[in-house]
Formats: sequence, structure tokens, C-alpha cells
Amino acid sequence: MTLVFSFGILLAQDNQPKSELPSITVKTLDGKSIKASEFSNEGKPYVICFWATWCKPCMMELNAMAELYDDWQEETGIKIYAVSIDDARTCPKVKPLVSGS
Repeated sequence: MTLVFSFGILLAQDNQPKSELPSITVKTLDGKSIKASEFSNEGKPYVICFWATWCKPCMMELNAMAELYDDWQEETGIKIYAVSIDDARTCPKVKPLVSGS
């Protein structure tokens, strides 16, 4: 039943491309707030990657992107915004992980 319901939600979604990001605010590692609508890259492509410290596939994806980032940057000028979805229990692990400590 859940599968059918989920499939129905997918069919009901508006599949038209959006020109704006949803109105959400995220915090940077240094505590500053930034609105998703402020994400930009001067007309060049950018990727918003949602991840968590407890998500092994997320960590694998971030590591793969990190390995390719310099080449992608040179070829396309791409910028990657990595947004952690960690909650209060795991959030303290984010900054050390990102800084490599």
C-alpha cells in the first residue's frame, strides 16, 4: 500500500522546471545564515548536495565529488554547496569532518 501511495505522489507532482529554490535558510560552518535563494555561481552550474555524517552513501558521494572537483571546476566553473542535514545529536561532528580534523 505504501508503494502505491508513494507512486501516486510522484505522479501528482508538478514536473515543470523551477526557476527558484524554495525559501529556506541554512547556516554556514561559521554560524552565518544564508538563504537558498542566494546560492549562485554567476550563471555557471552549481550543485546542491544534501548529506549527513551518519549517511555512508552521502560520504562516498562527497568523497567522489571532492576527487573530481578540481577537474570539474576547470572544465565548467561548477560550484558545489554541501548542505548537512545532521540534527542536534550529530551536528557537532560536521565541522571536524569538513575541516579534516
